[in-house]
Amino acid sequence: MATEGPKLTAMTGTDGDVSFGNIARKDFMLYPRNLSIAWSGTKQYWTWTWIKSDRENILVEVPRLVKVWWLEATGSFDMSELIEGTKYSVVFKVMKKDPSDGWKIPVNLTLNLPNEMPSSTTASLDEMPVDIWADLHVGDFVAFGAGLINFSMRETTNTNPKSGLIIKGVQIRPI
Repeated sequence: MATEGPKLTAMTGTDGDVSFGNIARKDFMLYPRNLSIAWSGTKQYWTWTWIKSDRENILVEVPRLVKVWWLEATGSFDMSELIEGTKYSVVFKVMKKDPSDGWKIPVNLTLNLPNEMPSSTTASLDEMPVDIWADLHVGDFVAFGAGLINFSMRETTNTNPKSGLIIKGVQIRPI
């Protein structure tokens, strides 16, 4: 088993290819070290551990939330890596772990495409079960041209501390 090599990986093989007629379209995973996660370099707020990737034979380093009052994870991806005209979905892959607290207020998920107004939605983590990977749907789009796709997950309004969240990464997949 290899350790995390490239931080950005095109999913390959049977699990990663999505076939549409004669065209195989890949999905992409941005691992946590490719994201900007507020306070992730401070051990009192986040701890880092290694997990085996579900779809690749590699270890991925993931952050586990110890305690923060301000949750913010952001990232970007170059649209030119995608197949123009293909519809994609962006999801944060997360898991709640006990002890988990501070999730009464939903997280805000934002998708910002080049030359377009951002779209936002919310996701409640309060009732999300522990120890199960979940997809937090940020949004969908049709790939066009080039430019950066920006996405974020935030909860900055609740003054209660949040804990017990693992961020596996952000997946961009054809739908």
